[in-house]
Amino acid sequence: GGLQQSVQPTPQPQQQDASSQSSASSAAAQKAAAQSKAEREQQQKAAKVQSLINEGIAAMNKGDLSTARSKFNEALGVDPGSAQALAELGQSYLQKNNPSQGSLSKATEYANKAIAKDPNLWLPHYVLAQVYSQTRSWDNAIQQYSDAARLNPENAMLPFELGIIQYRAGKFADASQSFQQAIHLDPTNEKAYYD
Repeated sequence: GGLQQSVQPTPQPQQQDASSQSSASSAAAQKAAAQSKAEREQQQKAAKVQSLINEGIAAMNKGDLSTARSKFNEALGVDPGSAQALAELGQSYLQKNNPSQGSLSKATEYANKAIAKDPNLWLPHYVLAQVYSQTRSWDNAIQQYSDAARLNPENAMLPFELGIIQYRAGKFADASQSFQQAIHLDPTNEKAYYD
C-alpha cells in the first residue's frame, strides 16, 4: 500500500502553478499597460512643453517679451527640467538693444541652468556668448560661440558671429577661418565675404 501513496499524483501544485502563471501574466500586462500609460503621459507632457515653448518663441519674435517669458515659465511649470525652456527664457532677456546688467544676469542664470540640464543644447551656449560679447569678455564669448557652433554645426549664423568676436579680440586668422565656415554653410551670406 505504501507504494501506491507515493505514486498518486497530487493535482494541487499544478493548479497553483497555473494560477501563479496567470497572475504573473496579469501582472506583466498591468505593468505594460501602466508603462504605456506613463509613456503616453510623458509624450503628452513633452508635447505641451514644446507647444508652450513655440508660443513663447512666437511672442518673442513679435517683441512681446512679457508673454514670451510667461509661456516659458508655464513650460517650466509643466517640466522644471526643460533645458530648452530655460535657454529660451535666458534668450528673452537679451532681446532689447543694450540689455541692462539685471537682464544680462538673468540671461546668464537661465543659460547656466539650461546647460546643467542638457550640456548638448546649443542655445544656452549662444545666450552666454551674447552676454560675454555685451560685456566684452572676448575669450569667454569665443569659447561659448565655439561650443554653440560645435553643437549646431549647420547654423551659419554661429561661425559668422564667432568670426566677428574673434576679429574684435584681434584673432584675425581665426576670424577669417570662421567667416569661411559661415560662407561654406551659407554662400548667400554677403556679410561674411566682407568681414
